[in-house]
Amino acid sequence: MAIVDTLALDGLHIERRLPNAARSGRSADQRVVVVGGRATHAVVRASRSRMASLHLGGVPDDLAAARAATAATGADWAGDVPVLAEQAAACIPWTLCVGVDLLPTTGGRRFAVGEVNSFGDLLLRLTGLDGNNA
Repeated sequence: MAIVDTLALDGLHIERRLPNAARSGRSADQRVVVVGGRATHAVVRASRSRMASLHLGGVPDDLAAARAATAATGADWAGDVPVLAEQAAACIPWTLCVGVDLLPTTGGRRFAVGEVNSFGDLLLRLTGLDGNNA
């Protein structure tokens, strides 16, 4: 308890843990890049650990398969995921480009915002989302 009391002097930020979605036996999330308020790119990141970030050992996974899995639940990936990422990015309007980490909830029908990062991962050979000029 002494450690909590000591750390609390600097302020605390407490988050509820969300269970990681699994794809092919690996935990997974989705990084959506938002530029100028518009979702332009997305990548599924998967890892054998709970951390799916590409620079922490995560690997890019199949976005088309993740979109199909979302559609199989009755949800609309294209109508929900980019909009949620854009809404999260709008909370910090002074940034031009952010990476929004989205966590599929149980059943994969909905997504929760995990965090918003400036710039996001280095996403090599990533194509733009449908319907944009990225």
